[in-house]
Amino acid sequence: MTGPSATSFNVAGGGAHGFVQAQDIHGDVTVVHTDVRFEISPGSSPADKYRVGVNNLTSGMASRARDLIWEAMTEGCRSSEVLFHWQVAMLSGRTIRQFSAEEISQLNKAEEQLPVGVEGDPWTEGARLIFRLLESVGLLHKTPRPDMSDVLSEFEALGASQRQMLLPHLELFLDGPRKDEIWQQERSAAEAGRTDGDRRNRAWMFFQPVPAGARVYPVRDMSTTPSERRIAWASTGICAGTLGYLGWELLRHGAVFGLLAYVIAVACGAVAAINGLELRFLEERQRLKDKQLQAPGESASRPPRDGFADRVDALFRHYVPEYLPDAEREAWKAATAGIQKFDRDEIVTVYREERIPAERVAWLIRYRIRQSRNRWRDGKLYDYRERLRPERGRVIACRAGTVVAILGGIWVILALRAYPLADVLGAIVALPSGIWAWRNWLRIDLERRRFAADTEEKDERLADSRREFERWSDRLKRRPGDSEMAAWLDCDRTALLGQAIDHYKLARSQVITHAFLEEPGTGAKRARVHNGPMRYSRYKLVVFLLTSDGVRQMSAEVGFVSVTLRKGDRISYRYDAVASAHVSLTRNASEKSRIQQEFKLTLVNGEPISVVVTDLDPQDFEQGEDAESLSRATLDAASVANTLHVLEGIAAEGRAWLQNQKMG
Repeated sequence: MTGPSATSFNVAGGGAHGFVQAQDIHGDVTVVHTDVRFEISPGSSPADKYRVGVNNLTSGMASRARDLIWEAMTEGCRSSEVLFHWQVAMLSGRTIRQFSAEEISQLNKAEEQLPVGVEGDPWTEGARLIFRLLESVGLLHKTPRPDMSDVLSEFEALGASQRQMLLPHLELFLDGPRKDEIWQQERSAAEAGRTDGDRRNRAWMFFQPVPAGARVYPVRDMSTTPSERRIAWASTGICAGTLGYLGWELLRHGAVFGLLAYVIAVACGAVAAINGLELRFLEERQRLKDKQLQAPGESASRPPRDGFADRVDALFRHYVPEYLPDAEREAWKAATAGIQKFDRDEIVTVYREERIPAERVAWLIRYRIRQSRNRWRDGKLYDYRERLRPERGRVIACRAGTVVAILGGIWVILALRAYPLADVLGAIVALPSGIWAWRNWLRIDLERRRFAADTEEKDERLADSRREFERWSDRLKRRPGDSEMAAWLDCDRTALLGQAIDHYKLARSQVITHAFLEEPGTGAKRARVHNGPMRYSRYKLVVFLLTSDGVRQMSAEVGFVSVTLRKGDRISYRYDAVASAHVSLTRNASEKSRIQQEFKLTLVNGEPISVVVTDLDPQDFEQGEDAESLSRATLDAASVANTLHVLEGIAAEGRAWLQNQKMG
């Protein structure tokens, strides 16, 4: 860090050219749809314009709010509440010197419409107080100017809502000990506000996409055909006809014991066939479930890079370490490789056709990982084997029925040995036709049972997934609104301002004015409401403190979700060291390329210090959104106009710019 009068500045190592490096943000943007609107539609009423203007104001987009609320006021939407919000928008994110002649004229017109003699209305009292503040600095010409002590007493008597909205803007009108005193209130409110509204447990929800509904593999239709059924019935008819003929022959020839053996053989054969169908189904079902647990072989090819399947794979890799410690991970992977493959393939298959971002099924990926982890830990990976284990009595019935049927068949043949035709039919036709019929019905019955079992499993799996979907959706109902995100970020800015003032051992009154810049932090998640400014899960904030002897500059990394603030580089330089400051628009020739707006501050003897203040991907735009409105929203919310005004003034006029900040 250099001294106050130095013209050089610190740079990061590794060939970096400044205190903070621009980051390319990749991946999908979460667009949150709410009933809060930031743009008006054609033919909107004055009341609607006012409401949209307030939405812009509470989300930090003061410039747009000023225009909308003033337009509503000129069209007849007038009240003390409307006026107060417009005044706050006029004060937000700017210096006194930034008020144009047109805006001063608007203020004078608005003051003439302020109700006279109305007492007890907090909005009227708040609006009247702001006019007195503007008069105190000569922005509105009235003599004598109000006494600041009286004005501050009136401020303390305001309603809580009005006082909270006005507190951050009082510094525009104060200096000396009064400014230091109000600053302590503002700083304390900001420190408390950083964690208001359960921020630590809710801020992360803003970056969560709306979850896609629960889906599972559809059940494969039964593959049996009418011709297969006809063949089965035909083979059954042949077998039944042959058996009927044999029974008739035994009855006609009076072979009593043969007839008894015949009846027993047919009955036991039926018992063996019925139980055999069940045993074969259980065997096939277990073989199928075992196959699902087998580790898949090496894939010949990988899915396309950055495609849906590749993103799903990346999410599986990302979440596994979150749910399993290192000591368990490899053992779990080995034991559940087949389940992981099944879960992954199911998600890729059933969601890919909708072309939804993979992040919308992250809830299901996490749930499947937890499910398999819990089953593995509880030793229940193979619990299906217990369910599919055949009853001992059924096995005995099948085996015993088969043996008795064979012995009975032999007895029947022996009983009819004097009748060669019957023996031939019994030995050559009845047995093969019975086996043929059984095999035909086995195919049909296995497919019917498979379909029924798959349907039952699908219903259970879908119901299970829906319960998790409802749980996750209910949890996201506490998602913060954009105005809360803006308020938390503003508190972070104030906290950084306080740390910078403390670090440079300054009193708040020694800071003539200040300005901020912000850009996404490394690896930040991105989200925004429809037509709203971009919000990030991590920020890099930069604060500029303008003092009587130069600029003090400090950067910080802000963990927006974790509510952390870690100070970064610090720079000091004289006013005559600032060569230029501007915002440039960068866009490639392709309409699908990213749109970036970069703030550059150039020092006389140093390389440019640049911050990417807007980074938009046209592919993320939704219907009703465009680059111009989204860029304006992001720049407005980040107060880039104020920062540019301050630093451009310094670059053009140097120290003389400061002398004109307070209007006499």
